Amino acid sequence: MVHIKWQHYPSVALLPAAKAWLVIQANFGLAPNTIDAYGRALEDYLQLSCRQQFMPVSASREHIAAYVRDLASRQSPLGANVRACASGVVFLTRPCSYDLPPSGCSTTT
Repeated sequence: MVHIKWQHYPSVALLPAAKAWLVIQANFGLAPNTIDAYGRALEDYLQLSCRQQFMPVSASREHIAAYVRDLASRQSPLGANVRACASGVVFLTRPCSYDLPPSGCSTTT
């Protein structure tokens, strides 16, 4: 079984649905690097939902489109000529607190 490094995904750890999903992926026996990539991508998405003030479990098509647009607008760490969306490159120091309204982010790390 893969050991999930929750300290790398603080927003995932705070949201029960996200945490459960990542645990399920680990229980499927996926490779540690795959779980890490999924965790980073999910953390990135949750951070965007906090910044844009929407609850990730009730995201609309517009929210998903905004996330894809955000990914596509990032400069690739592989170079300017590479057209790929890199996930997990943004880690904020304040995880979103999902037991609060979406406008509130916790100040704990």
